[in-house]
Amino acid sequence: LLQTIASVKYNLSTAENPSYLRFNYTQIGQTEKVKILQNKNHLPLGFTYDTYIEKSLFDQLSTLQKDVSVYKAFVVDDDLSSIFDGFNEFQLADTTTNLSFANLNQKIDLLKQDTLNISSFAQNKIEGIINLKSEKLLFFSIPYDNGWKAFCDDTEVDIDIVNAGLIGIKIPKGKHEIVLKYFPPYVKTGAFISIFMFILAMLLFVFKRKIVLLLPAN
Repeated sequence: LLQTIASVKYNLSTAENPSYLRFNYTQIGQTEKVKILQNKNHLPLGFTYDTYIEKSLFDQLSTLQKDVSVYKAFVVDDDLSSIFDGFNEFQLADTTTNLSFANLNQKIDLLKQDTLNISSFAQNKIEGIINLKSEKLLFFSIPYDNGWKAFCDDTEVDIDIVNAGLIGIKIPKGKHEIVLKYFPPYVKTGAFISIFMFILAMLLFVFKRKIVLLLPAN
């Protein structure tokens, strides 16, 4: 189940009857003993949520309820839930009235309605366009790291840590250009040190040259 949330589209298996076939995977090919499986319900990288669930409530759910609830809501720490005032809040009652495998496909279809149209993808940079009818959380199944920076219409915006350490970005209503870029840690510090050492070396060179010029010739 969680592979769909993680935007996993393909899987490989050497089993005679892969267990993935029970979870909306279909075999699309085979190379020697390796079967190539496709997730029919895969979610694209960069889909959106309009509902959140506080971690304290999420922790009370059974394993199955947890797996299915993330198809409806993103998980956020209780002390950070206030920044999502305009979002719907997942209630405990939803675990009995709305959660089942029968309507899982319907929930996936809802998550697919507003997604990032990716125009450029690289290991350290993702660019795309999104058009929203209301404010939502743009979710990436990418582990959060201090090096990641998010930009909405060329303005840096906060990254929210959701779904147990993954990246979420609040996006307002309307059409927006989104950039998610990774800046390796200490690059700026390293560049500053390199420039400083270069300047220091030049000063020492000039200083030594002046001393040589001032020394009396033998």
